[in-house]
Amino acid sequence: MDEMARMDRMLELELELRKDAALLVDEEDKQSVKYGQIGVRISAHLDELIAGWNECLGRLQAGVDTEARLRREAERKLHIYSEALRFTSEDVVIADLDGKMIDANPSCESALIDEEAAGANPVDERHWFGELRDQSRGAQPPQARIQVGTISDERGDPACYAVNHCSPKRSQRELEKMAFYDPVTQLPNRTLFNDRLTMALAGATRRHSMMAVIHLDIDQFKQVNDTLGRPAGDRLVVELARRITGSIRGADTIARIGGDEFAILLTQLEVPFEVVYIIERLIETIGAPVELGGMAVHIAANAGISFFPGDGQDGDTLQTYAALALREAKSRGPRQYCRFNTEMLTRSKERFSLGVQLENALNDNAFSLSYQPIINVKTGQVDSLEALIRWQKPDGQWIPPGTFIPYAEAVGLIYRIDCWVLERACSDAAAWAGNGNTALGIAVNLSAVSVQQTNMAKVVEDILRRTCLPAARLTLEITETAVIADPKVARRVLDEIVALGVSLSVDDFGTGHSSLSYLTQFPINYIKLDRLFVSRIGKDVTSEKVIQSVLDLAQRLGLRVIAEGIEEPEQQSFLTGAGCELMQGFYLMKPLHGSQLGDWLEHRALPASGRGAGVPPSLLRIF
Repeated sequence: MDEMARMDRMLELELELRKDAALLVDEEDKQSVKYGQIGVRISAHLDELIAGWNECLGRLQAGVDTEARLRREAERKLHIYSEALRFTSEDVVIADLDGKMIDANPSCESALIDEEAAGANPVDERHWFGELRDQSRGAQPPQARIQVGTISDERGDPACYAVNHCSPKRSQRELEKMAFYDPVTQLPNRTLFNDRLTMALAGATRRHSMMAVIHLDIDQFKQVNDTLGRPAGDRLVVELARRITGSIRGADTIARIGGDEFAILLTQLEVPFEVVYIIERLIETIGAPVELGGMAVHIAANAGISFFPGDGQDGDTLQTYAALALREAKSRGPRQYCRFNTEMLTRSKERFSLGVQLENALNDNAFSLSYQPIINVKTGQVDSLEALIRWQKPDGQWIPPGTFIPYAEAVGLIYRIDCWVLERACSDAAAWAGNGNTALGIAVNLSAVSVQQTNMAKVVEDILRRTCLPAARLTLEITETAVIADPKVARRVLDEIVALGVSLSVDDFGTGHSSLSYLTQFPINYIKLDRLFVSRIGKDVTSEKVIQSVLDLAQRLGLRVIAEGIEEPEQQSFLTGAGCELMQGFYLMKPLHGSQLGDWLEHRALPASGRGAGVPPSLLRIF
C-alpha cells in the first residue's frame, strides 16, 4: 500500500469513528446489546487508526535518519575532497561563470581566467587545456599551463569553473627533487650521489688528490620500524641524517642510499687518517640515544671505507669496495669500521662462487646426512640421533658445514637447505622403524631464517605427513639468534610447531646474552650445553660451576640437558656426577654415515647383555 492510499484509509477510519461516536450517543438509551456492538466497532477502528499513524511516524523517522546519515556521509566526503585540494601542490581555483574567483586552495598565489588566452568559451566546450604567456616577453616559453573544467549543477547546467594552474618552473623543480633527493631526509639519493662522485673523481684526477667513499649502516632501524612504526623509523633517519651532516665537513656529500644505509663522499684529503677521525666521530655521534615513542633508543653504526686512487679509479669500484669493507665491519660486531683490502674481494668472489655451487648442489641433490647419537649414559641407550649435513663436491672434496652454512645464509639458500635436511632426516627416521627402532628420535637443526618463516609449522606438518614420522620422534634445535631478530614472530612459529607434538631444543646454550629469559618465554624441552664449557672441564673451576648451575636450573624448570662435545673420559665423568644424563661427542660415538649407520642400527636391534635393545658400554665407541 503506497503512502497516499494509506492516508486515504486513515481518513476513512476517522470518519467512521465520528459516525460511530454519534450513533453511540443516539443509542445510549436503547438496547445494551446494540450499544456494545457499536463500542466494539469503535475500538477496532481506533486500533487500526493508531497503528496506521504509528507506521507513518516510523517511516517518517526512518526517512529522517537516512537523510541525516546521507548528510553526514556527504559532509565527510566534502571534508576529504577539501583536504585533498588543500594539500595539492598545484594551484586550483573555483570561479563563477563570470570568471570571478569563489574559492582557491592555499597553494594558489594568483588565478587568471583569460578568454582570449583560452581561445574559446569554456561553457560551450565544457573542458579546455592551454597555456598562458607573458605577452611582454614575446615568444618566451609559457609562464603557466591552465586547465579549465566546467562543473555542472544537479540539473546538468553549468554552475562554475574549476581552474588548475601549474607553473612549469615549479613542476620542474619538484620533479628534479623527486629524482635526486630522498623524500624523508631531504638528503641526496643514490642517483645524485653517483653524479657528485663522478664529478669529484674528475677533479681529484686533475689535482692528483685523495678522496674517500664511506658506506654507513645503521643498526636497529628495522626493529624500530617493526616495533614503533614507520613514522618513528622516519624520525630516526631524519635525526641520524642531522647528526651525520653535523659531523662531516661542509664540502663533503652525504646521501641516503637505502633504508638504513648512508654514503659519504670525502674530497681533498691530505692523509688517510683524516677519514679515521671523521668515522670515529660519526660512530660516536650516531651512538647517542634517540628519543622515540617516549623511550631512549640506542643506535649503533658500522662503516666501510675505500680510497681513491689507491683502491679504485671509478665510482662503481669505489662503492663496491666500500660495501665489501662495510660487510667485514659488520661481521666484527657493532660500532666497527674497516678499510677495504684485496682479501675482502677474494672472499667475496669465493662466496659468490660457493653460492653458485650450493645452488647446483641443491638442484642435483648432492648433499648427504650423517647422524651423531645422543647417549643416555645412565641407561646406556641411544636417546636420539642428530642429523648433520655433509657436502662432497664433484671433485671429491668434502666441504665442512662450518664453511658452507655461513655462505648459504649470505646468499639466501639456508631455508631451502633446512627444508631438504628436515625432509631427508624424517624420511630416514621413519625407515628405521622397519628395523625395530620405533622409539629412536631424530634431532634437526633449524636456522634463524627458518624460525622467522611464518609458514614453518605448516612446512613441518607437511613433511611429517609425507614421511609418516610421528611428531613425537622429532626434535628441532634452534639457537638464541633464531629468536632475537623478531621474538614475537618466533614465539608464534614455535608455539605452532610444539602444538604438532614436536619437541624444541636450544643449541649452544650459554653463549648468548639472553639465555635465561628465553627459557621462560619459549616452549623449550631441551637445552644443549655448549662445547665451550665442556672443553674447560678439569681446567677451569668457574666453568664447572656454571655447568652445575645450568643443570640445577634445568632441573627446577623441568628441562633436560644435553652436553655436547664430549671428547675425554674426565668430561663424561664430571657431567655424570653433576647429574647430566644425555651426552654427545666423539668420545662416546662419532657421527655415522652410510653403511656405518646401517651396521649400527643392526647391532642396536639385537639383544645385548640382558639390556634388551639398549647399547652396552662396550659398543658405544665401536665407530
